[in-house]
Amino acid sequence: MKTQVLQYYNAPVELYRRFLDNHTKCLNDVFDYVAAGYEHCEYVSKIMGANILDWESTKRNGAALRECKYNGTLFSIPRNTFWNYYGKEHKRTELLDLLAYLALKSICGRKTICQCTTQRMFIRMAGFGGKEDFNMAYNNNPTESIKKRKERLLRCYGDIMEYFENERKMRDTGKRIRDRLTKKHKFYHYSKQCRYFVFMFSDKNSRSCKIQLADYVERHRTRNQKQEMKEIAAEVRAKYNREEPPMVEYTSL
Repeated sequence: MKTQVLQYYNAPVELYRRFLDNHTKCLNDVFDYVAAGYEHCEYVSKIMGANILDWESTKRNGAALRECKYNGTLFSIPRNTFWNYYGKEHKRTELLDLLAYLALKSICGRKTICQCTTQRMFIRMAGFGGKEDFNMAYNNNPTESIKKRKERLLRCYGDIMEYFENERKMRDTGKRIRDRLTKKHKFYHYSKQCRYFVFMFSDKNSRSCKIQLADYVERHRTRNQKQEMKEIAAEVRAKYNREEPPMVEYTSL
């Protein structure tokens, strides 16, 4: 029976931290992590599509990585993309685009259309499963100065963290990344006067996808407005339905 080659390498998002600083090291850990899930070198070489020169080293590093605790969120990188980046020089924009592609694929999952904020996209790109994990790392020392915090974040998590220090830079960079993904992948996004964007990966033509996304935004904006009105009404009712304070005895002096 012919051995089926893996088309995707699935590994925890945490292994992609510091990707902008040393993407080959990150991808090396991803490969070892996946390979360590199997027993025999010959079999792993076939399913991974690579001739493993030092199986003991690969197995040892992969086993150590598998013993670490992760939050369960995975990046699924296509095999061809993996080898196009492994051990090769790439521009910073290309590395950002790959991270964003993996992040948005991870966020979208099996959904046809998904909504996301730029901050959430960058949190996933930085190697965090969600905002809670990110906040724990970002604000782990309340007494830490801004300068010290920035130095720690860059040291521990790499250059991607600089975007969290400048909201406008993050927003503008995120928009440029999404525009580039549209040209590289079957990726479409849409936003209009709202704090989030919606996106999809589809083989359909561009016009059809844009219409779908615009309709999705309009439908959900209406729902969000209704929910906001309900919350405001509840606050007003709570304010005026409070019990009257008890009467006190008063005598003019």
